[in-house]
Amino acid sequence: MSRCVFCGHEIELIYRQVGRRDECEFCGRDLHACLQCRFYDRSAHNQCKESQSPYVCDKEKSNFCDFFDL
Repeated sequence: MSRCVFCGHEIELIYRQVGRRDECEFCGRDLHACLQCRFYDRSAHNQCKESQSPYVCDKEKSNFCDFFDL
């Protein structure tokens, strides 16, 4: 169980990964976004703890990063 970083509601995904177009059912914000990822770290290089991840300019919007993990 995870929480949306934008609204704080619990996100329950059963038997699947977060898709690029998935949104929080409560606030409508993108789930496949850097701010929602477990690798997001404001103090890390490119604000990501995954060293091979691509640079993502807008951390609040959906992206194509293959390392994403809610």
